Amino acid sequence: MKIFLLFFFLFGTCEIYSQSIVGTDGLLYVPTADFMNDKEIWFGTSVINKKYLDYNNHQYNIIAPYITLAFLPFLEVSARINRMLSYPHYDSHSWDRMPSFRIKLLKEQENLPGIIFGMHDFLRSTDAPTNYFNATYLVATKHYEFQSFIRVIGLHIGYSAPIIKSNSYQLNGLFCGVNISPVDFMQLITEYDTYKVNCGIKILLLKHLQLTAALENFNAISVNMNVKLNLP
Repeated sequence: MKIFLLFFFLFGTCEIYSQSIVGTDGLLYVPTADFMNDKEIWFGTSVINKKYLDYNNHQYNIIAPYITLAFLPFLEVSARINRMLSYPHYDSHSWDRMPSFRIKLLKEQENLPGIIFGMHDFLRSTDAPTNYFNATYLVATKHYEFQSFIRVIGLHIGYSAPIIKSNSYQLNGLFCGVNISPVDFMQLITEYDTYKVNCGIKILLLKHLQLTAALENFNAISVNMNVKLNLP
């Protein structure tokens, strides 16, 4: 009985939401057309494995705290900062800033997918490219609900073009992904992020705390933790 009560307290009334390691709505690294509710705010941080990071030539893992806000029904904005972990000259290494925004073009309907336009890390120096996580994309999402051991399946497909000159691109070309929810508080994820195949899991605790673990290309682990709050 005590175990049941603890399980219900942690998971019983929770429903997973679509926060990614990047800091915006998405799977792991692939964005989706899922959209935050108006006046929602997310605080989170990711620890990203160095193995596939062009940002520092694959030498250091990074920690990436962020804040993401939906203050209009059609607009999300996000601010993230990246810092290398175990960097030998830590005091001289500044934070790398990464702004993002997403605009809802079409809300998902019974027979139509939702469509989002988004940009990540779009600011750069006037002298030279200083952005490493750039993406300019369109993405479509459609969900299907079932009365079985699989509650929801989400299908996502999009395209990112290298419109803004950058040192490297987080997305460059066609991307896609699938998420499956066997229960409301959990998502199982597979995605192709234009470079590699990733898989992962999301778990929501106490309605507001979400934990994400990603296995990138089946040989590198990155993680995320975030908290969702509602503004008055």
